[in-house]
Amino acid sequence: MNTPYCTAVRLRRREVDALREAIAEAGAQLTALDRRTAELRRTVNVERRLAAHFGALPDDLYFRRMRLEHDRLVGQRAAAERELERLRDQARETFAALRMLEEAAERHRSEEQRMVANAEQSAADDRAAAVFARASA
Repeated sequence: MNTPYCTAVRLRRREVDALREAIAEAGAQLTALDRRTAELRRTVNVERRLAAHFGALPDDLYFRRMRLEHDRLVGQRAAAERELERLRDQARETFAALRMLEEAAERHRSEEQRMVANAEQSAADDRAAAVFARASA
C-alpha cells in the first residue's frame, strides 16, 4: 500500500546506498594509502642499508625526497580519514531520517488498515441491525 511517505523513503534509501558505496571507496583509499606508505618505508629501509654499505653514494637528496613523499602520504591519509568520518556521520543522519520516514509510513498504513477495519465492522453491524429490525417487525 502506497503512503505519502513512500517516495521520500525510496529517495532516502538511495542516499543510504550511495553513502554506503562512498564509505567503501574511502575505506579502499585508506587501505591503498597504507599500502603505499608501507611500501615506501620498505624501499627507504633497503636504500638506507645499501647507502650504509656503499658509503660513497650521495643519498641526502633521495632521503629528503622520500621523507617529503612520506609526509604527503600521511597528509593524504589524514584527509581520507576525515572524509571517511564525515561520510559515516552523514550516513548515520541519513539512516536515522530513513528510519523515521519508514516508521511514519508504517503508522500511516496501520491507521489506514484500522480505518478500513472499523468501516467493515460498522457495515457488518449495520447489516446485523437491519436483519434484527426486519426480524422484529
